[in-house]
Amino acid sequence: MGSSANRQVFETYLTAWSAMSTEERRAVLEQTVSSDIQYFDAMARLSGRDALAAHLAGFQQRRPNYSFSLAHYLQHSDAVLANWLMQDDSGKIVVRGYDSIRLDDFGRIASIVGFSDIPAQSGG
Repeated sequence: MGSSANRQVFETYLTAWSAMSTEERRAVLEQTVSSDIQYFDAMARLSGRDALAAHLAGFQQRRPNYSFSLAHYLQHSDAVLANWLMQDDSGKIVVRGYDSIRLDDFGRIASIVGFSDIPAQSGG
């Protein structure tokens, strides 16, 4: 799988963070992440697709209608560095982040280590 196809896999994965039904989220994750995915960020350390699905559903309960977009994507071999943006329901960027990703032999996401940074607020 080439880097443009892998980029599409990651962009599709990002949609799983958005508001959708449990069935839709499961279908997106089955397409984009390995069944034994390892996920680690400042809020969670998870193992497995089911645990990740529950984590993403919980995120949407806490942040309804928030969404993510891909800002920049770098890849060599099975290693990826993705820069993403989290937008609130008005479209304002509220968090910028990076994911260090390892892909499996099928081009699905096998592991993610996530880093995030809340942008400085303008004004006094």
